[in-house]
Amino acid sequence: MKLKHWIITLIIIFSGYNVINYIINKKQSKNWTANSEKILIEKCMIDSKNMAIEYPILTKEYCSCSMKKIRDSISLDEYLRISKMETEEQIKILIPIFKECLTEYQNRIKNLNK
Repeated sequence: MKLKHWIITLIIIFSGYNVINYIINKKQSKNWTANSEKILIEKCMIDSKNMAIEYPILTKEYCSCSMKKIRDSISLDEYLRISKMETEEQIKILIPIFKECLTEYQNRIKNLNK
């Protein structure tokens, strides 16, 4: 009988761990929705101006990559707070987050222009 109680206890502990892990991971999604991600990509495309016109596919890939890096690094609330800051402050905070995407984008454009 005691062994059965331990097994039930372990199942409850592991189930509790899974629930807590789910809640933590759910919070790590940080309130980003498909719509907020879409808006961020659209804003990126608009801000890219001529680059989006000249290199639409590459720019969309860059914007998508950047959105994913931002989404995975900060909450939507934090992003909205940052977006209200001066541009220089935004750059200091956000560029390191998606620098890898930016570097890849720049390299791909350089390779196209060779």
